[in-house]
Amino acid sequence: MPAPHLRSRRAPRSLASTSFTGMAPLLLVFFTLVLVAFPVWAIFRIAALQRKNEELETRVRRIELEALTRPSSPAALPLIQPTVAAAASAQTPFAPIAPPVVAPPPLTVPLQTPLASAPAMLPPPVIASLAPPPAAAPTSPSAPDFPPVAARPRRNWEHFTGAKLLAWTGGFAAFLGAAFFIKYSFEHDLIPASVRVALGYLFGLLLIGGGLKIPRPRYTATAHTLCATGIVCLYAVTFACNSIYHFEFFGPIPTFLLMALITGGAFLLAVRLGAQVVAVLGMLGGFLTPVLLSSGRDNAIGLFSYIALLDVGLVALALHQRWLFLVPLGAAGTVAMQLGWASHYLSAARTPTAMIVCLVFCGVFLAAHLVSRKLGRTAPQLRWSALALACVALLFALGFIGYRTIAAQPALLFGFVLAADACLLALAWFDDASPRAHLIGGFAAFALLAIWTATRLTDDLLPWALGLYLIFGTIHTAFPLLLERRRPGVALPAWSQCFPLLALALVLIPVLRFDTVPMLLWPCVLLLDVLAIGLALFIGSVAAVGVALILTLAAAGLWLFRLPPSLPADPWQFLAVIGGFAVLFFAAGGFLARRLPAGAAMPGRGFGDPRAQLPAFSALMPFLLMIMVAQRLPGTNPHALFGLALLLVLLGLGLTRVLAVAWLPACSLAGVTLLAYTWHGSHGAPGQDGTLLAWIGVFYA
Repeated sequence: MPAPHLRSRRAPRSLASTSFTGMAPLLLVFFTLVLVAFPVWAIFRIAALQRKNEELETRVRRIELEALTRPSSPAALPLIQPTVAAAASAQTPFAPIAPPVVAPPPLTVPLQTPLASAPAMLPPPVIASLAPPPAAAPTSPSAPDFPPVAARPRRNWEHFTGAKLLAWTGGFAAFLGAAFFIKYSFEHDLIPASVRVALGYLFGLLLIGGGLKIPRPRYTATAHTLCATGIVCLYAVTFACNSIYHFEFFGPIPTFLLMALITGGAFLLAVRLGAQVVAVLGMLGGFLTPVLLSSGRDNAIGLFSYIALLDVGLVALALHQRWLFLVPLGAAGTVAMQLGWASHYLSAARTPTAMIVCLVFCGVFLAAHLVSRKLGRTAPQLRWSALALACVALLFALGFIGYRTIAAQPALLFGFVLAADACLLALAWFDDASPRAHLIGGFAAFALLAIWTATRLTDDLLPWALGLYLIFGTIHTAFPLLLERRRPGVALPAWSQCFPLLALALVLIPVLRFDTVPMLLWPCVLLLDVLAIGLALFIGSVAAVGVALILTLAAAGLWLFRLPPSLPADPWQFLAVIGGFAVLFFAAGGFLARRLPAGAAMPGRGFGDPRAQLPAFSALMPFLLMIMVAQRLPGTNPHALFGLALLLVLLGLGLTRVLAVAWLPACSLAGVTLLAYTWHGSHGAPGQDGTLLAWIGVFYA
C-alpha cells in the first residue's frame, strides 16, 4: 500500500478528460442512431405511408367512376345498369375508364299477327324484355368527351416541402454531421486514423448503394439525396487522407487520380439518375470539404488542384446534361475559395502562386465557354463566368501592386496582366455576343498602368513603363480594327479607339513626377503619335489626331517647365523635338484634309474650311512652346530658334496656297512677332539688333 504522502502527490484527473471519457460511448451511440437507425426508420415509414396513399387513391377512383356513370333519368336505368356493371367488374383501378353506353331511342318493332298490320310503338321496358338491345355503335370522334378522372394537379408545395426539401436538407445535415464527427474524432483521437478512413469510405459507399437500391419512381428525392451525400463523403475522406493524415499512398498523383475517379462517379450518377440535386449537393460538398477539414496550413497547390478538378467535372456535367446553371455556381465557389485563401495566406512570396492559380481558372472557364460554343450549347451563364474570372484576376493584380517587391518586377506583374487581358481578347474574338469584352480588359490594363506609374515608378523602371505603354497601346489599337474586319456587321463604339490617346496621357505622369526626363521619352511619344495618326487615317477621324497633338504639346510644355532655369546655349534637342512633332502633325493633318469630302467645307464661317483646321493648328501651336524656350534661352545666338520659326511659317503659307485658308498668314505673322518681341525683351542688346533685323527682313520677304 503506497504511503499517504505519495497518494496525495498523485495528480488528479481533470474534470474535462473524465467527462469526455464518459461521454465518448454516448456520442458514438448518438451518431449511430442519427446516421444509421433514423434513416432506416424513415425509409420504412415512407414506404408504409406510400402504400396507404395508394389504397386511398384506389378508393377515390372507384367513387369517381360511380359518380360519372350514374344515369341522368330513371327511364334509362334498366338499360344502362347491366352495361355499367360489366364495365365496372372488368375495370382495374388504374385502367382507363370507358365511356358509358347511352340508351338508344324507342324502336319500332313489327308484330307478326293478323290483327296488327301496322307497326306499333312500345315503351322501352317491353322492348327490352322481348329482344336484347342492339350493340352500341363505336363512339365517333365527334362524340362529347367525358372529363378525365384525375386532372393534372398544380405544383404541390406541401409535397415539395415535406418530401423533397426535407430529404435534401437531411442529406446535407448527414454530410455536416459526418464531417464534424470526423473532425471531432481527429482532434480528440477517438478512433485510429486507418479505421476513420475505412469507416468514411464504407459510409459513403453504403449511402450510394442505398440510393441506387431504393425504388426511384417512388422515392426519387430520397435516392438522389443519398447518392449526393455519399459522393460528398468520399470527397471529404480523400481530402483528409492527403492533407491531414499524409498517408504514404495518398501522394499528389494518387490523390489526384482518386478525386478524378470520384468526380467521374458523381458525373455518372447524375447522368444515370437525371438528378440535379446530386450535382448541386456534390458541388456544395466539394467546395465545403477544404473549409471544414482545413488543417490551418497553406497548401495552395493541393487546394486549387482539387478545386480545378471539381470545376472540370462540373463543366462536363453541365454541358452533357444541359444544366448550365452549374457553371456560374462553380465560378462563384472558385472565386470564394480564391478570396478566402488570399485573405489568410497571400503575401509577396506567394504572389507567383496566386498568379498561376488565377490564370488557370481563367483558362478553365474560357475553355468551357468555347467548347460549349462548338457543341451548340452556349448560354449567357458560361460567357459571364469566363468574364468574371478574368476580371477577378485583374482585381488580384491591383492587390499585387501593393507589394513593393512585386511592383519592382514589371515583367512579372504586367506579364500576368497581359495574360488576363488576353483571356478577355479571346472571349471577344471567338464569341459574337461579347465584342466589347476587350474594352474591359483595355481599360482595366491602362488603369493598372496608371496606378503603378503614379505610385511605384522609379527612374530605373522608366524604360519598362514606356515599353508597357507601347505594348498595351499597340495591342488595343490594332485589336478593334481586326475585330471589325472579322465581323463587319458588329459596330464597335467610337470610344473603343481611344487607347493610343490613353497611352499618351500616361506619358504625362512621369513627366510630372521626375525632375529630369531622359530623351528616351520622346521616341516613345513619337511611336504613340504614329499609332494614333495611323488609327485616325484608317477610320477617317480628325479629332483623334487633334487630341494626340494637344497631348503631345502638353507633354512638351510640362517637360520645359520641369527643366532647370538655365538652358544650354544651343538647345538643338528641344527645338528638334518641337519641330519634329510639328512637321509630323502637319503632314498627318494635310493628308486627312485631302481625304475628307469636299462637302464638309464651310467657307466664310468661323475658321473656314474644317479640313484645314488641324494642319493649321499643327503649324501654329508650336509657336507657344518656342516662346517659352525664348524666355529661358541663356545664349545670344537666336539662329536655331528663328530657323524653326521660318520652317513653321513656310508650312503655314504652303497650307494657305493649297487649302485657301485666309486667316493663316495673319496668325503666322502674329506668332513670329511675339517670338521676336520675347527674344528681344529677354536677350536683346545693342550689338544684337542687326541679327534680329536680318531675321525680320527674311520673314518679311
